[in-house]
Formats: sequence, C-alpha cells, structure tokens
Amino acid sequence: GELNDDGHTVSFSDNPEGRFQMWKNRRDGRKYLISADVAKGISDGAWSVARVWDRSSWEPVAMFRARLDPGEFGQVLCTMGYFFNNALLAPENNNHGWACLERIKAEGYQHVLRSSDLWKDEKNPDFGFPTNQRTKGLLKSALSDAIDDGSYFEYSSLCVGEMMRAVWDDKGDMVATSGWLDTVITSGIGLYCLKFLTLDETYRDNGYSDSPLVATSAVGRRRGRT
Repeated sequence: GELNDDGHTVSFSDNPEGRFQMWKNRRDGRKYLISADVAKGISDGAWSVARVWDRSSWEPVAMFRARLDPGEFGQVLCTMGYFFNNALLAPENNNHGWACLERIKAEGYQHVLRSSDLWKDEKNPDFGFPTNQRTKGLLKSALSDAIDDGSYFEYSSLCVGEMMRAVWDDKGDMVATSGWLDTVITSGIGLYCLKFLTLDETYRDNGYSDSPLVATSAVGRRRGRT
C-alpha cells in the first residue's frame, strides 16, 4: 500500500501496486529503527530502500522500495518515522544520502542517527550511517551473523532473493550475480545499528493501536515531539 500524510496524521491505504509493504503493524509502546539505502533515483538504476525494524525483537516489520529523487525519499522517511512512533532514522550519509538528510533536516524531523550513537569515540560525528569500505565489512558481518544465529526472521521474498544472489568478488566486496543488492545493504545497516540500539525493556502486551492504520496526534504527530 501507501502511507499518506495530511500534515497532521499519517495513515495507511491499501494499494496492490503500492511501494510500501507492512508485515506487522505499528504497535503502541514500541520503538522502531528505519535503516535506508539511498539511490540516485533514475528510472533504470538502483532502488532507494527503507526497512523498519522493531528495536526489541529485531523484526523487519515494513519496507519501502522505489526509484525516486533522494530529497523526496527523505520526505518518505519522515512520513514512515511519524507513523512508526517517531522512529529513529538511519539513512546512509554518503553520495545521494546527503540530499536525503538535507530534506529530513528541512522537515524538522528530530530523531536521526548520529555516528556517535554507534561509535562513542567519534571525534566528528555526522548524522546518518557512513557507508564506506570499513563499514561495508561491518554490515556484511552483522548480516551474516544474524542469519547464522537466527537473530532475525526475514519476511520479504524479494530480500531473500537478493541475499541468494550476493557473492564475494576477488577483492572481498559483496556483489550481485544479477539484479540489485539494495535491500541487502539496507538490512545490513539496520542489523548493525540494532546491536548498539536494541532495547531490553519489557513492552506491554496489549499491543496494537486502537486505530491500527492511522498514526494520530497521540502517536506520530508531525512536529513538536521530543
């Protein structure tokens, strides 16, 4: 389906061709992380992908995937963040990621990952997740470790397909035998961040929102939340 933001509430609407998939609905009292791989937005290029993670269970509960301008993708991330209880956004911050982060900043969204949230000794912390040669290795390890020890369960057949096409080249880099790896990179960012951001609190079990497909002023107000 799609998430629709009217400036005050964010609601979900069914659409068989929608860009947004949700396997488990937003739950009151839960905290979420949204990891994102930002693409250029050309019609035949890579995809911009955002994955929503339950910070307690490590479940990837929702995913957005589309080819769109990085700035527009930043707005989508804010909308997703509002819907999922003012989730913490963790988009990559290199290349097209900066345009995405600038849009998030312009929107005034307050909950954005800083590199010092992951590495306490960062001397010049930036917003977003730095995707570089060093961190790519960390993402690969986080993803393979989570698969090996059963830390998370994957609901997306698309993501499973991309993982099965991921191989290592002679330089030790992860490449695809065909197609793209955008959901894989996004999953790696999320799983790496969760190691530092996982919550151990016991959440109340009454679970789902009274208005499960609408984030109202009580949950997910556009601005003014702390």
